[in-house]
Amino acid sequence: MGLDAAARSTDWSAWYSAKERKRLAMRYTPRNVVEFQLQQRCRSSGSVAHCDAFLTTRLDAWARAPMPFEARSSLLWLALEHGGAGAYDRLRAHATDTPAVALEAASGTEVGALLEEWLAWVRTQRPDVAGQASHSRWLALTWILLFAGLATRSTRWRLG
Repeated sequence: MGLDAAARSTDWSAWYSAKERKRLAMRYTPRNVVEFQLQQRCRSSGSVAHCDAFLTTRLDAWARAPMPFEARSSLLWLALEHGGAGAYDRLRAHATDTPAVALEAASGTEVGALLEEWLAWVRTQRPDVAGQASHSRWLALTWILLFAGLATRSTRWRLG
């Protein structure tokens, strides 16, 4: 979903750091000589400007914002939830418009407010991986000690 100017913008620094833009430029295969030359300049000079130029010519407008299919579908789900009855019909009526206009029509909410609510919802759905790390460490240490203890019972490891 190319929402507003974010997806049409050639300002890659709004979405990615310099290191990420260089890595992203190396991930794609050039389709023509111009793209190949831009990618080679990005690789050899290390200039982020060359990487940005390659990304701008290589990627379509919808791919510029880092929103995978799952994210776009959950945003659409939220817009349809907000719109209530008839939201899907309003969405289909604006099928030829930009995604932002279609989402506003379906949800009855300004797209900026809808994005803020969606982002807050995404943040609440994040798993608490930091809380599970200490439990995993102790479990791994227990298994290591158990197997080390069993290994010392072998005849090769006996001291006496």
